[in-house]
Amino acid sequence: MKSISSLRVRIVRSIAADSFGQILTVGIRLVLLPLFIKSWGVVGYSEWLTLTAFIAVLGLCDLGGQLYFVNRLTMEWTSGEFQKFQRTYSTGLLLFLALATCFFVCVIFTIPYLPIEHWLEIKSIEQPLINTIILILAFRLVCALPIGLLFGIYRAIGCQATGIMYGNLILLIQFITSALILIYDGGMLLMAIVETVPIILVCFLALFDLQRRLPNDINLYSVNLADPIIFKEAIKPSLQFLCLQLSDVMLIQGCVLVLAKMTGPVELAIFVSMRTLANLMARLMDIMSHAAWPELTRLASVSENDKLSKLTSAVFNVALIVDVFYVITLVNFG
Repeated sequence: MKSISSLRVRIVRSIAADSFGQILTVGIRLVLLPLFIKSWGVVGYSEWLTLTAFIAVLGLCDLGGQLYFVNRLTMEWTSGEFQKFQRTYSTGLLLFLALATCFFVCVIFTIPYLPIEHWLEIKSIEQPLINTIILILAFRLVCALPIGLLFGIYRAIGCQATGIMYGNLILLIQFITSALILIYDGGMLLMAIVETVPIILVCFLALFDLQRRLPNDINLYSVNLADPIIFKEAIKPSLQFLCLQLSDVMLIQGCVLVLAKMTGPVELAIFVSMRTLANLMARLMDIMSHAAWPELTRLASVSENDKLSKLTSAVFNVALIVDVFYVITLVNFG
């Protein structure tokens, strides 16, 4: 009974933390909308959306590996195999640092020679500024690769809600600083910087916190124990995860890029805002599945199939009921 109770507590905490994060995300997209339009105009806002969507597509450079490594870390922590945990973490850290470095170097040397402004139909921003913004946003993605693995440790050790709250702290800082920039008519370059700096600052807080939570023999800075066998084992499942991520990115960011090319800035701004409201139903499902994911991994790793089946059914049924009520509310009162 104690294990079931603690499982429920972890899921409820994760749902609460994730819900807060979704509120922040919706707030950033909807509450800041009038500030964006007032400060930058509809054209400037739509071009910012296009730039960030373009960089988000490039965010697939982790090749799906983060999901695989976090799942593996969860299973090894559940089994108490801390030496394997260290090797898996070191392998993932080395891999993501290498991918991040290669990606950023490629961006540095290719962006100046690519007609990005023509591809994305950007007319109000000069090319040097476009290149600088893309470099800063690309650096944000570079930082997000190893940091994503670091935050994934919270999920692996049963503290997913804490990891989510660190992500929420990043969103909150970005929310406040973005609002201040728009209120005082700051530009896109400053906006790109404030979207990057909080990620690095919160990363140091998470490193300090994890060192207190983990056993002393686990080194979060070490890549010396990286195992080539683990890397080989990660290739196939990581690419499978990549296919899932690719479909999401193409559906979400691909629409923005296509509309930016085919329609005007007003239509793009309206589409993004309306999609945010319509996607709340999908986000509710994401909250439930994200909260249960590490628990499903733990139950699978110890072969508790009965609990695994019950948890899967519970997540599906609750999410279905909530989504039905949301659709009814949106149709009748939206």
